[in-house]
Amino acid sequence: MFAQLKNLNFYVVFLLDIVLFSAALFLAYLVRFEFTLTRFLLAQIFFLLPLVLVVKSGAFFFLGLYKGMFRYTGVSDLWK
Repeated sequence: MFAQLKNLNFYVVFLLDIVLFSAALFLAYLVRFEFTLTRFLLAQIFFLLPLVLVVKSGAFFFLGLYKGMFRYTGVSDLWK
């Protein structure tokens, strides 16, 4: 499981997932509150964001979702 940490592509995809998890949380709040966010809701988002990132990225890593991803793909596939 930890052998994938030696692969540079793992870090690229992992950082991309972090960005997408953050965007998903923000967009979920926007949709839920009809594209109107108050200061309280923004504070709530920034409070939840670290928890969401740790739980989701940890679950992806320990469930092996990154394990076989890089056998057939590379950074050039990301740009395409």
